[in-house]
Amino acid sequence: MAALYEAGIGSDLVAELWLQSGWVDELWDQGDVDLRTTQLALLALADACSSDTAVGPRMKKAGNGLVQELVRRGGSKSATNEDRELAERAAVVLAKWSGVASTPAAPTAESGSVVEAAPTEDADPVVLADMHMQRIVDLLASSGEPDRAAVERATEALGYLCLQSKLKEHVVQNESLLKGLFSFAIKSPVASLKFSAIMLVRNLTQYRVVLTEEQKRMRQLQQMGAKAQKKAAGAAGDEEDQASDAPEHVSARAVLVCKAGAVSLLVSAVQPRMSPSDSVKDAVAEIAVALATTQALRGLLVQQGGVRALLSTLTSDAPKATTTPYSPQALRQNRDKLVAFALAKIAISVPPHLAFADPRELVRLLLSLLLEDTDAQALLMKFEALLALTNLASAQPGSPNDVRGFLANDLNGFAIVEMCVLSEHPLVRRAATELVCNLVYDPKVFERYAGNADREIPAEDVQIVELPDDEDESYRSQRLHLLVALSDVDDVPTRSAAAGALAVLTSDARCCRYLFLIHPRAPDVFLSLADDSGVEFKHRVAVIWANAASCGDTRVVDRMRHQEGVVKSLRIMANDSSMPYYAAAKSALEEISTR
Repeated sequence: MAALYEAGIGSDLVAELWLQSGWVDELWDQGDVDLRTTQLALLALADACSSDTAVGPRMKKAGNGLVQELVRRGGSKSATNEDRELAERAAVVLAKWSGVASTPAAPTAESGSVVEAAPTEDADPVVLADMHMQRIVDLLASSGEPDRAAVERATEALGYLCLQSKLKEHVVQNESLLKGLFSFAIKSPVASLKFSAIMLVRNLTQYRVVLTEEQKRMRQLQQMGAKAQKKAAGAAGDEEDQASDAPEHVSARAVLVCKAGAVSLLVSAVQPRMSPSDSVKDAVAEIAVALATTQALRGLLVQQGGVRALLSTLTSDAPKATTTPYSPQALRQNRDKLVAFALAKIAISVPPHLAFADPRELVRLLLSLLLEDTDAQALLMKFEALLALTNLASAQPGSPNDVRGFLANDLNGFAIVEMCVLSEHPLVRRAATELVCNLVYDPKVFERYAGNADREIPAEDVQIVELPDDEDESYRSQRLHLLVALSDVDDVPTRSAAAGALAVLTSDARCCRYLFLIHPRAPDVFLSLADDSGVEFKHRVAVIWANAASCGDTRVVDRMRHQEGVVKSLRIMANDSSMPYYAAAKSALEEISTR
């Protein structure tokens, strides 16, 4: 039966046995009096079915007393080697049962009263954790080659215990234990030992799931209902668990496990010679996201081979780094999403040319993240993918590391970025606008904005072209209009990025004519930005005005000269030679004055 559960088919094949009244109790009654082989088989079955929500609680209720007794016998001075082996396996079962609630005592059919003895009190999880940690330390310190199977069992048990928030801090503070365990697992050729150590790292560094506002409200209602049925002590425990899983605590634990060698452990587990399973790859991808969430660890991930290791875990469905035209699609495999998410976090902070041998493969993955759904986790992925793409698109134009054209044109990614600019989520919209600010340096992207921008301007040579009514919506069809609108939003970084893109685009006379002769609000938006106290806004507007004044169209200069406040603002900015906007303001003022 244990073998059936380990194969994942126990619940289906032997489900009817569990329904037989008293059958579970009979099993454990035999274990209390039978031979060691029977007890080992019982422990193996309890271990294998512990995660079965229907069977695990019944097994715990019936066998908790005997299993704890086996642990006590193994710790006595008179214990034999057989007793110690049984105790070791029993301690693993207790660790897995620590998160399983016992089923309540059942009433008898005659009276309806409970006649069963009170259930055995659960073993103290902290005592169990200390027991397994000491067991690992003793095994690693033993002379000769440590018993790998025993180390693996103790590590697996410790990993299960660390599903409980209150034990995570207790375990992670044992630096010598983690260093010794990780070092041993890295050197070991046994994949299952590495997996047990990896799952321990996973449980120590797992963040709470990101929820939408609606999901948060639902969880609060559920917690209120649960707390109403608990005693005060239980409620305090819940609050303590939530505090232990707060982001700052998880981040601190991530730093400690990395200090103990967790990154090298992850890298060693996915080496080709280990023939890593999908479960190992999934766990490595999940842990990488958690570690990369802490900004201080991103460089370490790169230095210790984390990027190459992550790329090696991608499924066959993931996009590859080829130069053929390609339309990005949402990633189908969850592992690929996690790998892309982890790499996005790394690409935000680490110079791309240092972290990635071929940024194109990363660009494909990140664009695919932009096509995710709109739940809370997907929005976070989009936001960080956009930040990473912005960093990737910040290389010197025309340099070997310049991926602007590949991103926007070869991969048809510009349309996806524009969709993100229109997002209702302010952070996604901000990050997408910052990416556009970097992409406009690409000639083809630039032409998307400048092409036909001035087609509505009258051909007659008049001094001042009357601006259209704001109710005339013909000007709204131009891409430049969106940048003007974004230059006037409340979010400061979005406003700054949009104005920065316009500062680049106004180097083309067509854009200047659209902004100053066609768009009804652009001149006023620029003047408003110039009045802002921020130096960066003054600098951007000074460049826009300098470009417009030298665009070669006297009608644009006339419009600037006759707009109240422009000349005054330029004179103020041209008064302080220490400021970055001084040269542009002085140039614009000279052009306006001489034409």
